[in-house]
Amino acid sequence: MSHDAFNAGVDLTGLHDVSSIKLLVCYITKNMGGYADKITVATALQQQGVANYFETLNAYSELIGKGLISEKDGVCRIEQGGEDVLRELEGELPVSIKEKTPDFIKKVADDQRRKKENKVEITKQGSGVNIRCSVKQEDHNLIDLGLYMPGNEQACVIRDNFQKNASDIYNIVIAASIGDCEMLDYAVENYKTKLNGTDK
Repeated sequence: MSHDAFNAGVDLTGLHDVSSIKLLVCYITKNMGGYADKITVATALQQQGVANYFETLNAYSELIGKGLISEKDGVCRIEQGGEDVLRELEGELPVSIKEKTPDFIKKVADDQRRKKENKVEITKQGSGVNIRCSVKQEDHNLIDLGLYMPGNEQACVIRDNFQKNASDIYNIVIAASIGDCEMLDYAVENYKTKLNGTDK
């Protein structure tokens, strides 16, 4: 039977009862497969104002406990029982939430993956800060840059930009380092296009 969920951080148009959150978790698990783990899903739903973080994790726990979804190595899969429930009740979920939630979860998952792969360390050095930016692939670094900036605010901008655009920065550094002007122009234009698109 449905009952009110803990609604801290949830928009008025979000989900405010436990049953609806469970139903959404089933829907996400079916449609996203192993793309995102439950922590990522709970984080995305909280950021989007769709469902409370802790209520989402509780929904996962209850659904796993009842055998409606399963979890192995951090990846959740929907089971036949969950499929049956979703088939019967999916129409109760707001269309707007069903349409926008998977894309937002994918974005959060991609952001988290980039932050794991594209490492940035900021350490205090005298009156400024040292920044170390690296991209790790398997057991080696593709790129490892050290920078010094006078202020932490600038360092944070560099961190955020590097984590979002490490592959573009890597291409520019390689092109500049080998002196390939054509490759450099191409890499810079691609990067400018991406930045302009992000700003819009």
